[in-house]
Amino acid sequence: MRYIIPLTQEEREQLQTMLHDSVNHRKRIHAQALLLSHKGYELKINADICQVNRDTIGQWFTGWEKNKLTSLSDATHSGRPSSFDSQEKKFISLCRQSYSTD
Repeated sequence: MRYIIPLTQEEREQLQTMLHDSVNHRKRIHAQALLLSHKGYELKINADICQVNRDTIGQWFTGWEKNKLTSLSDATHSGRPSSFDSQEKKFISLCRQSYSTD
């Protein structure tokens, strides 16, 4: 069975705050998984509750052990390159602003 190392009181409080107050759903799920592990929930049950794969939970635990709270934020994804250059983006932004105020 894989569990995270025991959380300090400060870490538990930070994760509880994140679980209840974060607007980012994925951060809330990460925090929940860590708190469940701290309470002794097995990896499979934790994965079922969080509705993710066991390997995903394992990756979250590894990230936590290496980087603590910063591991809860997703890395930026490169995604598809933008179809618009900077001038076109500015134009689109201006169009949105003028459209939304009318």
